[in-house]
Amino acid sequence: MKKMLFLLILASIVSCKKDNSQKPSLLVGNWSFISESAYQNGNIVSTDYFTTSFLTLHADNTGSLTANGTSSLLTYTVDNNTITFYITNSTGHSTITGTIKTLTSSELEINRSGASGQTLDDIYTNISH
Repeated sequence: MKKMLFLLILASIVSCKKDNSQKPSLLVGNWSFISESAYQNGNIVSTDYFTTSFLTLHADNTGSLTANGTSSLLTYTVDNNTITFYITNSTGHSTITGTIKTLTSSELEINRSGASGQTLDDIYTNISH
């Protein structure tokens, strides 16, 4: 009886665990990098708009990034709302970590730290449709 009660409690704990399985599947696709806004002390200091930057993410946690005519291969991990990109190109390796602020089937917004204490908001739109 005690063993059965323990198993029932364990099963209820496991079933209550937050399901993050949908997040990686929403990330899969082709994303157009729309804009990057920089904030300093909570105030917007600049916004850059992009027309030729693209991010492609695959279900196997690989992908590519194309910006200013340069392509890079990448892998990525997602842990709760934290996404980390491991980027490799002809100039070397870099790592970018950010917080997923918005993720829908059509929009991705990543908040990350920039240079000189700035906070950056990167906005992408899904062009896979």
